[in-house]
Amino acid sequence: MDPFSDFEQITDYLRDQFTKAAHQKRHPWRLVTLATVADGVAQQRTVVLRRANWTERSLRFYTDARSAKMEAIRAGQLLSFLFYHPRHQVQVRLLAQPTLADETTKRAIYNGLPLHATRDYRTQLAPGAELKADNPTYVSDPAAGFANFTIVENTFTELEILQLNRSGHRRARLNWSEDTAQWQSNWLVP
Repeated sequence: MDPFSDFEQITDYLRDQFTKAAHQKRHPWRLVTLATVADGVAQQRTVVLRRANWTERSLRFYTDARSAKMEAIRAGQLLSFLFYHPRHQVQVRLLAQPTLADETTKRAIYNGLPLHATRDYRTQLAPGAELKADNPTYVSDPAAGFANFTIVENTFTELEILQLNRSGHRRARLNWSEDTAQWQSNWLVP
């Protein structure tokens, strides 16, 4: 892949990759690293990108309401996402403000999930709880998982992109300006 030469090329690339990542199960950005801070320590985990919309500056993932990351989300902490495309050698770090989806959206999506996908929301214990044996106990009723199912919508406002290339690495920062409703962009030292 040729080095990025301007900001329009970068935004076109990002729009294309986010659109693909949300719909192609094997896209390298489908599984994204999410970081929060708890007790002054970075906490990282992988989440599945369920929806991405460049124009709306939004990302969506699902989680269990009892998971540790929900403390940071409920507190309105900015979330940090890390994407990497190994074939393109492109890394994207972005910051996003999380909000929880409304009950109507949550119900519609949960009811559309296949039965096996609701299983993780039907554990009797919260994610990360210690087990006495290697076999969590599940509630058999699929509707029981709805209370634990959470959709996190994220509006991103800042991102950095780094492209590794033999002819010279390229790095840029894009910040969303509410005043102009546009990305403000500048090149950075890689």
